[in-house]
Amino acid sequence: MVKNSPKIYIICGEASGDFIASRLIKELKLRVTDIQVKGIGGDLSKEEGLISLFDYKDLAIMGLFEVLPKIPKILFILKKTIKDILQFKPDLIITVDSPGFNFRIVQKLRKLGVKTPMIHYVAPTVWAYNPDRATLVSKLYDHLLLILPFEKPYFDAVKLDSTFVGHPSIEKLETESCIECISKNEKWLVVMPGSRLQEIAQMKTIFIDTIHRLQAKYKDDLRIFIATLPHLAESLQTLFGDTATVVSDAAEKERVFYNADVALVKSGTSSVEMMFYDIPCVVLYKTSWLTYQIMRYKVKVPFISICNLVLNKMVMPEFIQNDCKPSDIAISISNLLSTKKAKEIKNYYAQCKQALAVDGKLPSQIAADVIMKYLA
Repeated sequence: MVKNSPKIYIICGEASGDFIASRLIKELKLRVTDIQVKGIGGDLSKEEGLISLFDYKDLAIMGLFEVLPKIPKILFILKKTIKDILQFKPDLIITVDSPGFNFRIVQKLRKLGVKTPMIHYVAPTVWAYNPDRATLVSKLYDHLLLILPFEKPYFDAVKLDSTFVGHPSIEKLETESCIECISKNEKWLVVMPGSRLQEIAQMKTIFIDTIHRLQAKYKDDLRIFIATLPHLAESLQTLFGDTATVVSDAAEKERVFYNADVALVKSGTSSVEMMFYDIPCVVLYKTSWLTYQIMRYKVKVPFISICNLVLNKMVMPEFIQNDCKPSDIAISISNLLSTKKAKEIKNYYAQCKQALAVDGKLPSQIAADVIMKYLA
């Protein structure tokens, strides 16, 4: 039996985590109407009732060395968050992704002797590099909620309870009622340059040059949309100018996704999202030279896209670091516009989607079921 007015502290540090947290809070409130939720989140989580100490955008930093100038601010947020948790005295602490920040919070709490059950949603990528990190996680958390089907053995090996809940992108699919009748010759390209201004700035020239090459080839037969978050819309409209239409409203993005023929995305959750919308996709990744030199020796997997990793096959073309050449990227996108190629890719997508889902329930529903056991 769940105690009256249970208190949960949830921390997420980026847009994808805010979405996951919001869906989870919604499911928990269906099970316990008087639940109290505090933490760190964004607009989506706050709409579901999260009282947020900071906005997740304060933590959305990428790169090993890019984070250095932000350390004083991060340490300030970390200190204030720990103090807030100790004052709130939650019955359960849930951290979502963002291991760089979240693990430090939990490590500090454990050193302070906090015995509160702690759950982490979205496991660290121990399968990509540093499998010994699984041991560290096992000392911090009581349970892991996994979004990839091949992760569980890594944490079983260190005797950490874990549950595969399915990939959160499943929950972004709403309805196909927004499919439109589009001119036979017209093609729609959706560009997703990332959720952090820092990473967008790092790759903006590549995106813009690629777009210009495609426009020169397809003229008026190609419509280009930049899909982004509301707080980035103005900046991206300035960046891309009249070369593309920026969409940030959820309903408008849904319309674009259901009608898009091809996508160009920065590596991350967006590539999985495009797969669930059945959009043939090209994936880019570029970071600073120094960060890349370190990461290239640490990463032990052949692909960066989840779809490619699950299927162990290059289904989504990948362009990484020095291979991010607009001329090659534009050719790859043109190839994906072939009807035959698109059909082949969608067949592979079907296999991957099956592997990333748990029959009968949404990820947030399965996650909420697990969490309820810790509130009993």
